[in-house]
Amino acid sequence: MTRARTRPDTSGKPGYITVEGYRRFEEEADRLWNVDRPKMAKAVQVAAAEGDRSENAEYQYSKQRLAAIDRRLRFLGRRLKVLTIVDESPPDDGRVYFGSWVTIEEEDGDIQTYR
Repeated sequence: MTRARTRPDTSGKPGYITVEGYRRFEEEADRLWNVDRPKMAKAVQVAAAEGDRSENAEYQYSKQRLAAIDRRLRFLGRRLKVLTIVDESPPDDGRVYFGSWVTIEEEDGDIQTYR
């Protein structure tokens, strides 16, 4: 008996993202679709031409990598459709909001900034 791998249901829950984060997702999807996927498809084609596919490690690896790229593209496509872009700068009133930059100074003087 095989078990299906499932992800938690996020339907109905808002997904917020900054403009910068959305742009990174778009750039990743563009790179995967226009650079990585064609390169890996070519590698699959070359490896397949080498003969017996059942014992061809390069062919099997290339197919697995191509499948991983396709999975990531599907994930990014689904996420980009449902995310809500938050492009307003949070007010500077001492509270932390989504998209805020937070600077923390440790007791030893070490300063770290998070988003």
